[in-house]
Amino acid sequence: MNEGDVCAPWYVLGPGHWWPYALVPFYWIAELLPPARESARRLGLVSISQMLNALVWAVDHPPDDVQILDFPRIRELALAS
Repeated sequence: MNEGDVCAPWYVLGPGHWWPYALVPFYWIAELLPPARESARRLGLVSISQMLNALVWAVDHPPDDVQILDFPRIRELALAS
C-alpha cells in the first residue's frame, strides 16, 4: 500500500467473525430506503476477498494524492475483478 492510500471499510467479514452476516439483510433493505441509503453504503460490510481486491488495486494504482477506498469503492473494485 502506498503512503497516500487509505482503505477504510467499517467491518471486514471473515473467519471467526460470523455474527455480522446476520446484519447483511438489514443493509440490503437500508440501501433501498432513501433516508438510510447513504449510511448503509458508507458503513457496509466487506468480505476478506473484497478487501484483498481493494488492497491489490491500491498497490497497482499508486495515487498522486491521498486516496480513500471506502465501502462503496471497495465493493465496486470487487465487482470489477
